[in-house]
Amino acid sequence: MSKPLFSIVTIAYQNLDGLRETVESVAGQSFRDFEHIVVDGGSTDGSKDWLEANFGGSWVSEKDDGRYDAMNKGSRTATGEYLWFLHSGDVFGDPGVLDPRNEGFEDGI
Repeated sequence: MSKPLFSIVTIAYQNLDGLRETVESVAGQSFRDFEHIVVDGGSTDGSKDWLEANFGGSWVSEKDDGRYDAMNKGSRTATGEYLWFLHSGDVFGDPGVLDPRNEGFEDGI
């Protein structure tokens, strides 16, 4: 299997509603050459259960040392050529955001 073009890392803690919005936003992308990684800091708000039942990407839910530790954990897991952080509660505003044919991407991506 070839590595994906993008690795999207989402960090989350105690923000189940935001996590859902972010995951739905990523899942709704028309360009599919990406992996989505969620690093949850051991939330007790149902995030782990929701991830188990609904998330098809790579994820972990365990205590960490804060947002930068979580970001580093996600980036170590990432295998894509480009790394994109999209935190819990953040969303892509358009289903074509990841498409490298869109204006603003460098030639050759």
